[in-house]
Amino acid sequence: MTEPVDGITKSIKSLTRYLAQIRVMGMRVLWEMWNQPVPQPLLLEHGSGISYKDSLIGVIPGAYEHAFFGNSMEEDETISSDEEEDEEPPEEGEVVIKFTRELKHRIRAPWSTSLIVKVFGRSVGYVFLVNKLKIMWNFAGNFSCVDLGLGFFLIRFDSQSGFEDVLKRGPWFIGEHFLSLRPWVPNFRASEASVKTVAIWVRLPELPVEYYHKDSLLHIGSGLGPVLRVDFNTAAGTRGRFARICVQIDLDKPLEDC
Repeated sequence: MTEPVDGITKSIKSLTRYLAQIRVMGMRVLWEMWNQPVPQPLLLEHGSGISYKDSLIGVIPGAYEHAFFGNSMEEDETISSDEEEDEEPPEEGEVVIKFTRELKHRIRAPWSTSLIVKVFGRSVGYVFLVNKLKIMWNFAGNFSCVDLGLGFFLIRFDSQSGFEDVLKRGPWFIGEHFLSLRPWVPNFRASEASVKTVAIWVRLPELPVEYYHKDSLLHIGSGLGPVLRVDFNTAAGTRGRFARICVQIDLDKPLEDC
């Protein structure tokens, strides 16, 4: 946008004030909008309605996995060998165990299709979570789950395609609560980890009609955070009341005043 649009500016400023209060409440607002039925003009031919979740723009290539994982999705070719590192000799009574680069590759490779997950804002049990994930991720094939403690779980997929499909189809929710995902990383400790990012829906009321374009909405949303999804009905201009954009918010960073 090259020209000032007061309505958008005011809306975004209101949004920044509102976001400070959404840590828990916002997830409920998001979930309610996520499951609304689509208006009659967008019903499927056989007459059944589809949810907003199903009507979102299919894939913004790499958006979700890049927003939440950055370059960590790429294979690490710089794994060091403990034997190559210069360290001070151990003190009396200490034992130092060193791993070669080859051994590190071998023991880490089986976990390359694994995710570490945590339900944001709610404590869940192992059986409950596994049952929910089996229903949500039935397209991803088989996976196993390990309880890492403190609400973190390790999900290991049998196939690379299942692992990638789960990333591409996110964000995910357990009930009203956002399911935080991160790739498995070596030496992960639940006691040292935290949930840093959440996915939220941003609403832009009274957006001038000419801005109801995918590229425009992506540009607006990028001012708040990485854009994960855009409401298909919004992008198509069929819902003129307001725009919906799903963005990633970093909870460790202060909200910007747009």
